[in-house]
Order: sequence, then structure tokens, then C-alpha cells
Amino acid sequence: MINDINFELLKSGLYIDIYLDDKNSKNSTSGVFKSKIFNTNLKFNFTYDKNSLNIYNSFFRSKKLAFKNKSLITLEPFLDSNSKFEIEDIDLEIFKQFKLDKLLKSKDILKQINTKNEVNFKSKKFSRSFFDKLNLKFDLAYGRLNYSKKLSISNDIFQCKGNINLLEEFPLLFFDCSINSESKRNLFKKLNINIKKDNETFTLNTKGYLNVLNQKINFQDISLDENYKASKEDLIYFKKSFENILFNEDFVRIFNLNKIKEFILEIS
Repeated sequence: MINDINFELLKSGLYIDIYLDDKNSKNSTSGVFKSKIFNTNLKFNFTYDKNSLNIYNSFFRSKKLAFKNKSLITLEPFLDSNSKFEIEDIDLEIFKQFKLDKLLKSKDILKQINTKNEVNFKSKKFSRSFFDKLNLKFDLAYGRLNYSKKLSISNDIFQCKGNINLLEEFPLLFFDCSINSESKRNLFKKLNINIKKDNETFTLNTKGYLNVLNQKINFQDISLDENYKASKEDLIYFKKSFENILFNEDFVRIFNLNKIKEFILEIS
């Protein structure tokens, strides 16, 4: 039995090595997979049988992204995957390459994907990262994506949860988001926003939905601390303000930090 499989495409920078364990049986195969494509490296251990593929001790590295992960892919009776990713290094510029409109055109593929994922990131001690920790969970089944995100900046918490049906002609991204801080002054300092008010808590809650293709938003509720709840007229004003500030570029770029800071100032 061949235990080592090596593949190299000459002058392409592509290498693939598969090392199989000696104790493999007819019902189960395990081993190690290694690959290098230009400046991208991937290595993981795997165990495969007719029902599932288990990937562990996995490590991926490229110029803009490095992460560890483990995945369990169930093959029978239905295709299903469950993965957890630990991000070690990331260049957020890679999100500019994401094309939402192309993804939404692949509806036949989206119908067949059933997956649960968790992504964690903890910034290094002397990193320039804006946030300290990130936890993102997203589940996709029959075209419906459910998500939750928790982002920590020191003791300040940014949270969002919601869902979107990717199979609809004009998908709506529903969101329920909040920012909670025990020190408004420290939070705004982190955001490079100057305020002269006395230090106080800061709690912002928003609910609504985004039309991701038409770049339109509708707020259902906005409240700030215990003193302010947006009226219908205010919600219309914030809708226009949000669209003018954040939607002057494509969907992915609405999460630019400077745009978010500008909108927080508008509300507070």
C-alpha cells in the first residue's frame, strides 16, 4: 500500500504531500495533508471514513491571513459541516476582495450548504488592532444565515445578532445591535472622538434591517442610555444619515471604522 503521495506542478509553486498512517483499515483512513501554493501554506491531520471527514491540527498561513481550525464534515446521510477557527493574524484589507453580488448569484449552491462556524480572534499585546477580542458565529442552512458577533474593546462590548435569507431576490439583513460601555470618555478616546462632557456610561441599542443589494436601511428602534428613544421622525433622519455616511461605497466598506465613528457621533 502506498503511504506517501507527492504532487508537484513544475514552475507553478504548487506542492501537495499526503502521508497516510500505517494502521489504516478498509473502513477508515487517517494521515497528514500538506500543501504550498505560491506563498500560501496549509497543513492538517485528517481521519476519513464513508460517513465523515475529521480535520484537526490544521494551520493555514498566507501574507494576509493566518489561522488554526478544526472541522467535522459529515457526508452521510446529508452533507453537513461544523468548524471552529482561531485567527492568529489578519489583514482586514482582504475583505475588499469579497464580492457579495457574486455570492448571491450562486443560489443553487447556497441551497445545498449546511454549516455551523465559530471564529475567534484575540489581538496580540502590542498589536495595533482596534479591538481586543472577536467572537463570530454563523450558521447557514437552506440559504438562511443566522449570525451573532461580539467584539470587545477593553471593557466595552459591541454586539450584533440577526439573520438573512440569501435566496431572496433582494436579501434583507436583519440586525439587533448594541454598544455597552461603563466609560463613555474612554470609549470615545479609543474611537479618537473628543468629548468634554463628564464621564458617564454609554449604552446604544439599534434594531432594523439592511437591503444589501440596494444599499438601503430601515431602523425599527434606536435608543441611547435611558434618556432617549428615537421617534418615527428621528428614525427617518437617522436612515438618511446612515445611507449618506456609510453607503457611499459598496456593502463591505460600510464597516470602515471612520464611517462608524461618524455615525455614532451623529446619534450621540
